[in-house]
Amino acid sequence: MRWTEESDLPREGTGLRLNWREQGGPPVSPPLRKGFGSRLIENLGNGETSYPVAEQLNRQGIPFASLTGYGEAGVRKTFQNRPVVPKPVSEAHLVETLRQLRNG
Repeated sequence: MRWTEESDLPREGTGLRLNWREQGGPPVSPPLRKGFGSRLIENLGNGETSYPVAEQLNRQGIPFASLTGYGEAGVRKTFQNRPVVPKPVSEAHLVETLRQLRNG
């Protein structure tokens, strides 16, 4: 996945553009099993917490941020060393958090 900041988007300031491209893989077909990505998509928005996803990302050393309407107090102690993006999300805060994650 690659993300870039865009200054030519319709709204003022910079925007965020995410591009997901896969190359060299097998032809697309229905999945034979449910993997991490499928479970992530299914669980988000179903009233489930994202902690199982965060735990897996943490174990694999993959950078992530918490998105919460409860501030840092709403994040488990295990993940309080990770960036927090407060709700409602400001575009500027999201872009800055993504910069931090990209730059380590």
